[in-house]
Amino acid sequence: MPAASGGTGAGRNVMSDGHTHDRRGLMALLVIYWILGVAQGLCFKQGGTDTLHRVLYFIAGITLGITSTWFMMKIYTRMNANLAMVVTGGVCFVAFQLAAWCLWRAPLTAFQWIGIATVLAGTVMATWHRAPDAAQAPSPDGSEGGSAR
Repeated sequence: MPAASGGTGAGRNVMSDGHTHDRRGLMALLVIYWILGVAQGLCFKQGGTDTLHRVLYFIAGITLGITSTWFMMKIYTRMNANLAMVVTGGVCFVAFQLAAWCLWRAPLTAFQWIGIATVLAGTVMATWHRAPDAAQAPSPDGSEGGSAR
């Protein structure tokens, strides 16, 4: 998120353009998106192995996917689109890998564990950024601000 120019209370930042972002609200959107994304992946995986309930899992996965897309659009209004994709995709990937490992005891090689750790590290590192310039920051109306370069 863009650097704050001041605060209006715990968890709220006033942006240089006067727009207020609620960090707790963004975190809630991210957590809901991650949960829906992992649940969607688990439904599709289960639907691929459970032939008796394939259509049910497919419908559940599609429904979760459509719902998670709505949350993703809300996330886009609160942070840079590139950063939103890294944070949502990276965490969903890691969470799904760990969920599959726990639920189905899917064996992972040392290289796969290294890959999971690398994606997680990259996701964390992507959040340690300087404030985006005006061309990258969301504007108060939620659209990508600034001029094209």
